Amino acid sequence: KIVVKPMGKHRGKIVIKADGAGKAPYIESMKLDGKDWSHNWVSYSDLAKGASLKFTMSCEPNCNRGTAEEDKPYSFSRE
Repeated sequence: KIVVKPMGKHRGKIVIKADGAGKAPYIESMKLDGKDWSHNWVSYSDLAKGASLKFTMSCEPNCNRGTAEEDKPYSFSRE
């Protein structure tokens, strides 16, 4: 468990949990503030006021996670 306390005007606490990460290096699933999160990115606005990220780790890669078009991070090169 990691707790990040940002400085500056946005002072929300960010809590990151990835139980078993030392033995299981792959992300099976992820939750952002208790909701399933399939995206391969998290925006600043999602984190600025504080957030909880919980990763479920696995010994095998989840080749289906984050593969939908809406799960890809924004890119100016795709405009």
